[in-house]
Amino acid sequence: MNEASPCLPPAADTAAPIAPTVPTASGESGAAPARCADRPTPASLQPLCAALAALEPLYHAACPQASLADFDRCVADGFWEIGASGLRYDRAWARQALAQRPGVPPDAHWRCEDWQLQALTSDLMLLSYRLIQPWRTSERITLWQRCGPPAQPWLAVFHQGTPVLSGT
Repeated sequence: MNEASPCLPPAADTAAPIAPTVPTASGESGAAPARCADRPTPASLQPLCAALAALEPLYHAACPQASLADFDRCVADGFWEIGASGLRYDRAWARQALAQRPGVPPDAHWRCEDWQLQALTSDLMLLSYRLIQPWRTSERITLWQRCGPPAQPWLAVFHQGTPVLSGT
């Protein structure tokens, strides 16, 4: 199927792109779009989106109340992540980083916005958002799987942070 993705631009003409390039469906280079089209959270998933969004900062210390107990409650044993640095980290590393990290600055310094939730299956959700910090902005995703105990059925199984290029 040669149909272009809605998130990729058409093939570039002969002019040099002024933005980073991405391959198009035909394999040619095109200018990278600033953002993919928004995928609004369906009304039926909005309560779960809010619940999972509230859990996000508890396991990566985006709030001063984050604790190792919260991490253990919210993160699956097989969890791993790709940090904004591009490096891969396992659950043990992420837990140790949380243990060594003091509470984060107030919300005015770390801001999350554009929360969106997409159901991949009935038991696997993709939560995406933008994290704005004084030194960088990044797009974040977390895969949440319904596999935990009844008190906390949703566990983070994967997380990725991707830096946003300035001006996008």
